[in-house]
Amino acid sequence: MPIKRMMYLLIAVNVVALLCMLFAAPAVLTSHEQVGKLHEDRYHSYLLADELRQHSDDLTHMVRSYVSTRDLRFKQYFNEILAITDGKAPRPIDYNRPYWDYVAANSDKPRADGSEISLVELMHQARFPKEEMELLEFSKHQSDDLVNTEIKAMNALEGMFMDESGYYTIKGDPDPDLARQLLFSPGYYAAKVKIVRPIDKLTEKMETRFDNLIEAGEKRIYMLETLLAVCLLLVFASVTVTIWMVFSRVITPIKGIVDVVVRVGKGELGSKCDYTGNNELGTLSSEVNAMTDSLKDLAGNMQVSSGQLSESASNMAIATKEQEATTAEQAVSTQEIVVSSQEISQTAQVLLDNMGEVANSVDIAASMAQQGNDDLQRMENVLNGMVSASKVISQKLAALNEKTSNISMVVTTINKVSDQTNLLSVNAAIEADKAGEAGIGFSTVASEIRRLADQTAVATWDIEQLVKEIQTAVSSGVMSMEKFHEDIDKGVDEMQQVSGKFGEIVEQVRILGPHFEAVHEGMESQNIGASQISEGISQLGETVTNLLESIRFSNQAIDEVNSEAKNLQSTCSRFSLES
Repeated sequence: MPIKRMMYLLIAVNVVALLCMLFAAPAVLTSHEQVGKLHEDRYHSYLLADELRQHSDDLTHMVRSYVSTRDLRFKQYFNEILAITDGKAPRPIDYNRPYWDYVAANSDKPRADGSEISLVELMHQARFPKEEMELLEFSKHQSDDLVNTEIKAMNALEGMFMDESGYYTIKGDPDPDLARQLLFSPGYYAAKVKIVRPIDKLTEKMETRFDNLIEAGEKRIYMLETLLAVCLLLVFASVTVTIWMVFSRVITPIKGIVDVVVRVGKGELGSKCDYTGNNELGTLSSEVNAMTDSLKDLAGNMQVSSGQLSESASNMAIATKEQEATTAEQAVSTQEIVVSSQEISQTAQVLLDNMGEVANSVDIAASMAQQGNDDLQRMENVLNGMVSASKVISQKLAALNEKTSNISMVVTTINKVSDQTNLLSVNAAIEADKAGEAGIGFSTVASEIRRLADQTAVATWDIEQLVKEIQTAVSSGVMSMEKFHEDIDKGVDEMQQVSGKFGEIVEQVRILGPHFEAVHEGMESQNIGASQISEGISQLGETVTNLLESIRFSNQAIDEVNSEAKNLQSTCSRFSLES
């Protein structure tokens, strides 16, 4: 699989896993908060349900205490309990904790009062289900019925009895026995059971409801935490695979390819990339191998060609040296050739065979001389351009020198103005002193003018020094450019002289062609008839002299070719073609 596609796939997996984590992590926190809230609601609901039972027990405690002791405090506490439960009196803070035991003991409240709110309203705020709320309301009604019995007992203790309308308007003798009978009878305890039984059922239903809700919340937390763990494992695995891929599929192959490229750069053309993956780096490895193969073939061909060129140049040098020696011997033994026409004919034949090679050498020398002449012409054009550029630069520097002179004149003028201003400020200060107090302001202005004039003088002096430095530098530049211009002119003249000499050399090399042709014709004439041997030998003498000069030029050209061939062979030897 291509690296690009695989990286996209891993990135997509990481993104999906991270999105799942972003969804799961807040959901886990929210679920924990919900479960915690359920536990809080469970505890709060239990406190509310138990408060109704505690409310009935507190009323029983107070009414029995009142009947037993006839202490009006307990009747007052009884009424306060009813008022707090009905929301007609402030509810003490943390009312679920022990409260009335402290009050009954020393009449001091253990905690401060809170807001006025009834028990029924607290139950509605706790959002009890309808079925549980009905049980609470039923228990509250039973508690209210028992309160009527307790009120009847307190009135009996005070000698007040109920009329037909249900109001305590009938007065009589206090009846403590009736009061105790009402509060300790089996019917009273049965009424207490009627209050407690709905609360007990409510507690069971509430426990079941909260257990189900908490279990569902914990299951959701487990599922979300499992999803979060799977996402974390997926991200970890994806990151691990990504790191492994980067090292095994990218960094390691790239390191191998770079190592091969470095070795190829050092001349080890037999180096190969071993990576063969089916991806972009595999393609790059194949292309690098193809490139090294091409370079290897090219270097091999260059080595073979340079060897052949060097060998050919050496052979040519040996041949030309032998030819030069032979030609010298021919010049010395020209008189001996006259004696034997057979020897002349054979020698002419040998010269005729060698003249073809010499003619080729002359053509090569002429071509090289012409190329050198063309290079000299181009150098002459470049020097002429430099002459024109140096003239323009000299003109610019002269103009700059003229501008700096103008600046110097302006600076001189500013100095004069500064001196006049300073003189005027001195006169103004003198006049201000004469004027006394009336000239104090004018004296201050004169002082400021003198200070500004001094600052102007200092600044213009700095400018003048800078302008002088610029003028010195520009003058030096002008002199340098004039010297440079003279040197270039001399170079151009010398180049023109060298070009002229080189043209004469080219012309002399071209003249050699007809001479070789004349020698060739002379050789043929020697073969035609003996009558022309003397004339041919005479021409041969002149031709041999010219031939010696040509051979010297050929030897020089061959030496240059041999030197370049050795340089090429040395360069090619840097490349190693072994794998």
